[in-house]
Amino acid sequence: MGSNSIWEFLVSVAGEIIMAIQQRNQVKSSIGLSLPQICTSGLEETGQGSSIYDLGFEVLDDNSTIDERQETNRVNDTGYRIKVAHGGSHNEIEKYSDKVNHQVGGGLREAITSFTRSSKNNLMRNIRSLDSTLLKHTDTLFITLTYDGNTEKNMWITGAEYKRHLKNITTAIQRAYGGFGVWRFELQKRLVGHFHLVWFKASGYIPHTWLASRWNEITEGSKEHLQAGTQIQRAKSWKGVLIYGCKVLGYIAKDDSTEKQREHMAKIQMGRCWGISGRQEFYSFVRMLGKELTEEMHTLLLRCYKKMQKSWKRQTENYKGWASLRNWMRSWNKLHNLTINMLMNNEVIAKLLKWVLSEIEPETNFQKMKRKSKSSRNKLDTWRMHNGYGAYSYS
Repeated sequence: MGSNSIWEFLVSVAGEIIMAIQQRNQVKSSIGLSLPQICTSGLEETGQGSSIYDLGFEVLDDNSTIDERQETNRVNDTGYRIKVAHGGSHNEIEKYSDKVNHQVGGGLREAITSFTRSSKNNLMRNIRSLDSTLLKHTDTLFITLTYDGNTEKNMWITGAEYKRHLKNITTAIQRAYGGFGVWRFELQKRLVGHFHLVWFKASGYIPHTWLASRWNEITEGSKEHLQAGTQIQRAKSWKGVLIYGCKVLGYIAKDDSTEKQREHMAKIQMGRCWGISGRQEFYSFVRMLGKELTEEMHTLLLRCYKKMQKSWKRQTENYKGWASLRNWMRSWNKLHNLTINMLMNNEVIAKLLKWVLSEIEPETNFQKMKRKSKSSRNKLDTWRMHNGYGAYSYS
């Protein structure tokens, strides 16, 4: 091989190295611009896996186990943790402490007169926490239960009667076909309510004739109501289940029709507008995984969340409420307890955590001992003396 060919080979190798470095820098800088880009493309090029089990997550069985783990692992007053719903898209970034946040508001709760955004978030959090690896979309059904056209009679059905009708039909479905479901009550403009259900783990398809006759019998409907009072449809995919839960169950009425509905909801005393039928079986399909974080990892995750919110606002070109959201984000450091909800699949959150771990330098033994001994000087002095560092002098 001649000298010219060797030189050309070295130049080509150098060019490839420069291009690789530039791509790596672009991937890292893209976190500040668009978090979904690095979660979907950047880390795939590095060959990193996407399993959350490789990141040291522990299974959180129940609330008592979570509290016990907090008490046993907590050394300082403040701790940090991330919780991931296995097979779901719900994630929580937690900052917990023995101290209590400053209370804003309070007092007795007023009567429930509408389906609020807080209720919608709680409903979606439960649906998105279900483990899709244990549930089949072919066993999931979308059910709609309406009342007949006698508006003068049905508009004065009380909340207790609505709940009794719902209890009777869900009990009948559980006895005949098994499973569990999530329901949502919605008040129509004619001031007559109806129910939407997402029913999971049904043993076979529920016949429409059986459902219609049972619902017509429970509500004492007319012959026309027997034919058109119910609707049932099988889910085509798990993504369709989430879309149905967001667009149908999580729908919030517009402002032009809520004032009259709220007054009527207060009169009939409806109470809660959503719930779970078969709660114990429902939560048996929710598997939460937890991992303790350092303060630096927690700060970096919150920074990514802020960038992600801004990126979504930019993509949708909708900056409504951004000023109030930004002010709320600035107050996070002042709170003793904070929980931030994120909607990401397990593969995406695993890629994000691996990027966070790659950005943080490994903690030395001295830094680890110092972090764990902030409230106990004797442990730190003992460790320093045993390792030849000497003891601190306190003034």
